[in-house]
Amino acid sequence: MESSEWMSQLESMTNDELFALREQMQEVLSARLLAQKVTLERRLRTLNELSGNASAAKPRTVKRANPVQRAER
Repeated sequence: MESSEWMSQLESMTNDELFALREQMQEVLSARLLAQKVTLERRLRTLNELSGNASAAKPRTVKRANPVQRAER
């Protein structure tokens, strides 16, 4: 379907239909993100097991420079 067809369909939808579409999209995207997270966590566990470093499984906190400090440099 071409983008002009999509736009035409979207423009003809009521507010309730648009809101329902938004909720459906949010559910699909949330499910995809969760699946990706599970996959990445599994891969991380595998890498940690292979390296023999169990402590690396813990998430590390990355300190970021304050934007004001970064600008002063």
